[in-house]
Amino acid sequence: MKKPIEIPHYEDQDILSAVEAAQYMKVSKDTVYTLVSEDKIPHRYVGRQVRFPFWLLRSWLEGKAVS
Repeated sequence: MKKPIEIPHYEDQDILSAVEAAQYMKVSKDTVYTLVSEDKIPHRYVGRQVRFPFWLLRSWLEGKAVS
């Protein structure tokens, strides 16, 4: 029997890493990086690391325009 997937709870002020964003969206980390490289997903860089403000990611998934 498969163990149920636990999805962490995020607040609007949370900033997600690529791994956390992938877990939230239920895709691979490679998919997240591909979306970033194609500029198809809202993201921000902190130094050389890509980060995802949760409220932007959630809005994007809901099909709302984000900047």
